[in-house]
Amino acid sequence: MMRSGDEDEKGLGACRDALLAFAEMKLDRWHGLPACTHDDLAAALGPGGPEWDGGFGRIHIYPGRAATPAGVTVHFRGNRAAFAIASGERLTPETVEEMLGPPEARAPSRLFEPQNEQWIYASRGLTLHVDCVSHVPRRIYGYVPMTVEQFEQSELFHVQAWERPA
Repeated sequence: MMRSGDEDEKGLGACRDALLAFAEMKLDRWHGLPACTHDDLAAALGPGGPEWDGGFGRIHIYPGRAATPAGVTVHFRGNRAAFAIASGERLTPETVEEMLGPPEARAPSRLFEPQNEQWIYASRGLTLHVDCVSHVPRRIYGYVPMTVEQFEQSELFHVQAWERPA
């Protein structure tokens, strides 16, 4: 089904708003990943850089902002963004608490374990992998909103650290 020009503009606007909120780490403005394409991401963040096939699908890195200088890594299923990842180390625990409040759930993290845990805000489509002691976010995942139970059954709940090719 083809979208009209107005629907395309609304879709691009929703993608742009969500992606900029994520890239700028304005997580209080993040309400989940809309149906965004490669073109939507390039329009919002600029042309992508490195791209390769990964365990979850095609991976593409887009330019970040001051809060995400390493960029925003996006995993695709076909032409649709499945989830986005950014480093959160520039956020303080106080800023996270102020923007998001307490997590809906917490669970052990498999990223850089055992010193991290997941702070799950599934209804916002957001999970932070934070240091257990300092509570500084290490990695932030943005995805389509879901319930905590759905998140716990998803591949994102079980994600493990991997290395990006040089």
